[in-house]
Amino acid sequence: MAAAAATTSNKNPSRKRLPWKYLLLLFIATLFLLFPFVIIHSIDANQLRDRCVSLVMDTTGHHLDTAEDAALRFALPFTFLLDLGPVQIRAQKTDLPLFTNTSCAVQFCMLDLLSRRRFTPSALLFTEGTLRLGQDRKGQDAVKGNRHRETALLLELVRSVVLELVRSVGRLVLNNVELQFEGVPVGTDLSVMNCSMQAKDSQSGISLETEGTLYITPLSFSGPSRTGDFHLIATIGQQHDILELNNLRLSGTLNDMSSTGSLPVTISGNLCYSFRTDVCTIEGLHLTQEDVVLDGKVRLAPDETLPLDGAFKLEPVSLVSLLKRFGLFWRFPTNQESMLEGHFSLQADQEAVHIRPYTLKLDNSNLSGALKYQKKSGEDRSIEADLVIDTLDLNRYLPGSNYQSQGALSLMHGLHRLPSMEMEINADNIRLRGLVLDQLHLNASTSAEVIRIQSLTARQEKGTVEARVACDVTGDTPVLDLQTRLTDVNLGAFLQTIHPGDFQGKGDCDLQLTSQGRGWGELLGNSTGTLKIRATDGAIPGLPILETIRKTGTQLQGLSRITSPGVTDFSRLSASAALTDGVIFSEDLYAESELMQVTGRTRIDLGQQEVEALLTVRLSNADDHDDSELPARYQKPIPYQIVGPWKALEHSVALEELLKAEIKNALLRELQQQSADNGKGTH
Repeated sequence: MAAAAATTSNKNPSRKRLPWKYLLLLFIATLFLLFPFVIIHSIDANQLRDRCVSLVMDTTGHHLDTAEDAALRFALPFTFLLDLGPVQIRAQKTDLPLFTNTSCAVQFCMLDLLSRRRFTPSALLFTEGTLRLGQDRKGQDAVKGNRHRETALLLELVRSVVLELVRSVGRLVLNNVELQFEGVPVGTDLSVMNCSMQAKDSQSGISLETEGTLYITPLSFSGPSRTGDFHLIATIGQQHDILELNNLRLSGTLNDMSSTGSLPVTISGNLCYSFRTDVCTIEGLHLTQEDVVLDGKVRLAPDETLPLDGAFKLEPVSLVSLLKRFGLFWRFPTNQESMLEGHFSLQADQEAVHIRPYTLKLDNSNLSGALKYQKKSGEDRSIEADLVIDTLDLNRYLPGSNYQSQGALSLMHGLHRLPSMEMEINADNIRLRGLVLDQLHLNASTSAEVIRIQSLTARQEKGTVEARVACDVTGDTPVLDLQTRLTDVNLGAFLQTIHPGDFQGKGDCDLQLTSQGRGWGELLGNSTGTLKIRATDGAIPGLPILETIRKTGTQLQGLSRITSPGVTDFSRLSASAALTDGVIFSEDLYAESELMQVTGRTRIDLGQQEVEALLTVRLSNADDHDDSELPARYQKPIPYQIVGPWKALEHSVALEELLKAEIKNALLRELQQQSADNGKGTH
């Protein structure tokens, strides 16, 4: 056996036993490597710092008083990646006050955190500088819910991770951090660049500070009628539980899907968010959309009764530009630039958006009121508005000389595109051409089918105005329904709003009208309804009845038509008429004055703006009536004719009718005379 052993020994002459020193060193190294994994289950997070100091002192032979000293000596720069689902945090230089086995220490801190949050240890994996969160005990995603809540939970988890690390090791410093967010729309870059983070554990608690630059590009959205592409940049900072986005700038374009145009939009301001109260405030808010500029501040509190509360100032803006924002087009006089400015408060809850109150200044007019915007079921939306006006001169906003009739249609269809609206308007004074209305009260509504004025009441001098209007805009041609009652008003002022003229007279008017058309001309030309008018103490310029009769009497030869201007006064005037396809027919026109009495029938074509009238004039025997120029036969009823367009009416005594009447009267007299003579002969 000895020989066999010797033989075996001889077969492996190079094999030697390891010295006991090396075996001891190998055993110590193995213990050193296994030691961190053993202490994970034997110490808590508060003991980790003391163990780190002890381990460093034992292995280096140097005495260290605090963990901070150990961190200064053994800080380990490395690339750090924190992956929490859609949120990734990368740091190219990290100062962690840990011993060299950083992975083990971080894993210990995270295991302690996640176990208290009811996560299984298998949910955490930290290798090669990467931290990933897996699933909870039920096998479901650790973070659930909608995108807003998911993001909030992830950010809270990141914050908790940092806090646990700081509580365990005393200090955490991240420089040149880059935060990349996944799960955002394809093609969108959401990141935080050039970021530095620092967290310290002090007697007052955990102190967190963050600085960096936030980028979101492009930030796109799509709505029912508009799309937008924007870029966001801001300086991000955090101290304790306050997150700040300073010098925030959101810029891009807003595209209207109904047209090819796009509007540049810029929003800037300073944002402050509290993690503790979940309240966000934006100070110094500045919104620019071409020449529309808004300044203000906003407070957002999702968990409160009033989630949004803000105050804004509207800088002076062109009224034409503002109307275009809502798809309303109106041709104002080119030589007048109307400006609108004001202040308003904005509040929003779960059901509606309120603008209350608002105060606006339009040229020399002051406007105030409140507005409520509410989204109903589906895509239905509604607006409720109250408006109070001190004085408003509408003459400033009438279309200019280059106005086309389609302008009215554009305005009507623009209102039709707005959400359903209920509006109440009160005005102290409204001016339109020669018309002045006081104490105006109006209730109106708009819908997808009809623009309606349920009631309009006002005072005009000593009289009253009542009206109801409905305009159906569902088709290409608006359909109008108008009912108006005027009592003891200046009728001339109302007529001037339709057609310029100098008609004078006070009285009453009842009008019921239906029509359709693409402008005022077509609306007048297609009108159908009834009209009753009664007036007193007035005058009709451009109607020279007496002047025409006198000239005809003195120039029986060669003068049958004249176009000279004149005025016909009246003390009383009345007529009733029927409107058919834009033509007014009246068979009972009656007017009288101290000098004459007029009756007759008229035909007025509103569409063609033409007049045909055959009147009967009876001159009176007033003392101041100088009829010396008139033959005796003209003291009897005189036929009078008016024909032609409104701008060039022709007035004449109807000689043919007069001669026919004279011949008829002569024949009647002759017959009466013959009858009388025959009677005498019989006797």
